[in-house]
Amino acid sequence: MTTRFLSPSCAPSNYSIKQSVVTLTLAAFAAFNAAAEFGPQRIVTGNAAGVIESAFLDLEGDGDLDFFTADLSADQISVHRNNGNGTYSSSAFIDGLNNPGNIHAADLDQDGDLDLVMVGSGNITPFGVFGSELVVARNDGGGTWSIPYTNTNVPGLWDVTTGDLNGDGNLDLIYCLGGSFDQIGWQAGNGSFGFAGVGAISSGTATGDEPRDIHVADIDGDGDLDVLACNYLSNDLSLYQNNGNGISWSRQIIESGASGVRKVVSADLNGDGILDVVRTTVINGQLAYLPGQANGRFGRKRIIHTFPTRPTGGGIFGSDPLGPRGFDIADFDGDGDLDIFSASEVGGQVSLHENTGSGLFSVPSIITNSASGVNFVKLTDVDGDGDLDVVAVSPTSNRVTWYEQLGSGPTEPFDLLGVEIDNQNILVSWPTVRGQRYQVQRSSDLSRWLNLGRVRTGSGTPLTQSYPLNVFSPRKQFFRVVIP
Repeated sequence: MTTRFLSPSCAPSNYSIKQSVVTLTLAAFAAFNAAAEFGPQRIVTGNAAGVIESAFLDLEGDGDLDFFTADLSADQISVHRNNGNGTYSSSAFIDGLNNPGNIHAADLDQDGDLDLVMVGSGNITPFGVFGSELVVARNDGGGTWSIPYTNTNVPGLWDVTTGDLNGDGNLDLIYCLGGSFDQIGWQAGNGSFGFAGVGAISSGTATGDEPRDIHVADIDGDGDLDVLACNYLSNDLSLYQNNGNGISWSRQIIESGASGVRKVVSADLNGDGILDVVRTTVINGQLAYLPGQANGRFGRKRIIHTFPTRPTGGGIFGSDPLGPRGFDIADFDGDGDLDIFSASEVGGQVSLHENTGSGLFSVPSIITNSASGVNFVKLTDVDGDGDLDVVAVSPTSNRVTWYEQLGSGPTEPFDLLGVEIDNQNILVSWPTVRGQRYQVQRSSDLSRWLNLGRVRTGSGTPLTQSYPLNVFSPRKQFFRVVIP
């Protein structure tokens, strides 16, 4: 038998080492796990007919977050004012907008409040899309609004976003057209709700078939904004690299065979300082990402999770497949890496995929499985308590709901009191908090951890758990206690 110390430098930075002599080369440390718990479903509205998407802002400057929804079946944009007591008052914001499908908030005039850009996809028929419309609403302050700009020459409009493509300091409009048009277009903004004529980033066969979602970011790191696009029917992802001032663009297909690719976002998931591309595919049910390398190049796809799918049941006519669509990305637990929240239409699930470091993700934790048909999820601080809550949109139930983040136990790492051998048992001891759940785990290599048992404490006194010595092999073992 040998006796040795384990240096703190041998463990990951978020682990606190218990530096004590442990026989049989046993070493012990405890880890804080910031896995959050979420409260029950809270309903913002249950009457948003066919709701597709939502945007959030403080409409009246009263410190409460209000909701805007794109209600496809009702042909309107609705506003749900926060009454400050957990209830909302709903009314029509814009009526008569044919099949609203997207709503985007941005400060278009740089006056310090958020304005809205909205999509009316028009009359969607089996023979084409007619009457599409793009509407810009100006936030005049004090809860009043005006409509300074409308564009009806956007046939087959699917998605809209904003960004400064030409580098003049003003936000421009960027959108994608599907149907028989297949175009990625943009209009230069002047900072006062004036927008130039349409500039085509790509059109026709050079675009891909049916672009339905776009995302704007400096993907290649050259200082200007590029555009990512999901081509739903040609099953590929396109990157349009901005060659300067939004005048010329270079297109490359960064992924093919992405069956029914529906949403795309960029984020640095693996912490290397380069943007990765994250996307969902509704036909084969994948949430996956392409690790960025440099200059707009990407490594091999990494699948984060595969969801159940159905071949039909989605879309206006019920002929589209069902699968994962919406997701959002944020460092919700404050551990320095980005986590993902996903929405799966099949099963009505909203899930958390926690980033365990370097772009590796844990098995998803289900926040709810009762968000029927959920296809949109967003993180925002709904209740103003300083942490991120989860908002979900479910068109089949006409609901917008949210789930409060309740917290995650201790905020600092805690030390094990000891790991000892007592006859034929290993004794693991640690300080506890009343009513807290703990999971005892062991590992032989600090990378793979085996759960030994879960304990809930009834008091705040130190706790010791005993485990048979003969179950441990090899001889060197590491122990930790986490909050599940």
